[in-house]
Amino acid sequence: NVVRITEEGPTFEHPYRARTVRGTTFVPALPAWARRTLWAIGTGWAASFVWFWLWWLQPEHRAGWAGLVVNSLLLLYLTGIPAYFFVTALRLRRVDPALPVPSVPVAFAVTRAPSEPWPTVRHTLEAMLTQDYPHDYDVWLCDEDPSREIE
Repeated sequence: NVVRITEEGPTFEHPYRARTVRGTTFVPALPAWARRTLWAIGTGWAASFVWFWLWWLQPEHRAGWAGLVVNSLLLLYLTGIPAYFFVTALRLRRVDPALPVPSVPVAFAVTRAPSEPWPTVRHTLEAMLTQDYPHDYDVWLCDEDPSREIE
């Protein structure tokens, strides 16, 4: 795909077509019962959060403005952390397993460290070659210092 290389960088002949994702590609990763449970727990947390802050900000809890501000910022951070978990867990998505695997070029890359013995790498390569994949694919060995046995 590279036509020539200049001082400014490579020049490509035909850029790849940008791929877009359909709205039906991803489905919720959690089953419905788990999402309902998270909603229930999250609703309980949100109610507790509001109740705590209504209690905390009552005038009788103010010993001084500096202390109130410093402690409130720390408490806001600590009591707000669960919101990140709930939002993330409820938005968790995965590719729909019912979708067919597209026929695109695929390569499985196996890495090897110089200290890794050849029998271990060979076993990994053989396992990669027996993958249950519906289309043709390549298996590559990425080795920064190949020995004679590997070459």
